[in-house]
Amino acid sequence: MKSYLYISAAACALLTTPVLAQTTDGQDAVTTVIVTAQKNPEDPKVVQEARAALARTPGSVSVVANETYETRLAIGFPDLLRDVPGVLSNKRYGEESRLSIRGSGIDQSYHQRGVLLAQDGVPFADADGFSDFQKVDALNARYIEVYKGGNALRFGGAQLGGAINLITPTGKTAEVRQSPACRGRFIRNPARQWRDCPHPRQLGRLCLRQRHEGRRLPDAQ
Repeated sequence: MKSYLYISAAACALLTTPVLAQTTDGQDAVTTVIVTAQKNPEDPKVVQEARAALARTPGSVSVVANETYETRLAIGFPDLLRDVPGVLSNKRYGEESRLSIRGSGIDQSYHQRGVLLAQDGVPFADADGFSDFQKVDALNARYIEVYKGGNALRFGGAQLGGAINLITPTGKTAEVRQSPACRGRFIRNPARQWRDCPHPRQLGRLCLRQRHEGRRLPDAQ
């Protein structure tokens, strides 16, 4: 019996090999790491003023300029507010979207509850506190103000989640000439156009805006 134990112990000793850590040559050691990043472009003056004004708010607020999404696909709030902390905006089915700030109204199956939507300070909410953000043309905003929680009390106390205020361009904040257009499926051609027309002898500016949206339906069989 002892001989079998000795033979088994000897076999195990032959099968096991020592494990040693790999030694590295001193020449392969990295002593310096250089990280190169691209500086973000500075915000336009109108966006800087909006950020400075909201920075005095004793709470969580955000400003989303249209420069952050004008060069990429942006159809609605899920594309515009996807990077705002505390805001949940995603698509559910079809063109139906879900919008919630800090979880307020997240269990709604239809309508919008808990978040107030406004354009230039004018609310889109109904008398019962519900609102349909499908009525809002989000792509027509110069920048978007996001108020979270109790910071939305300036628009009223019906919404506890927060508020989203879209600021549209004017003759002073619009670009000199801008004519964005896009084309999608089902021959849908929405286009917007506005022009800044400053007059040398006047203090104000005239902003001409035009919008066209067409849809061609298939011929009936």
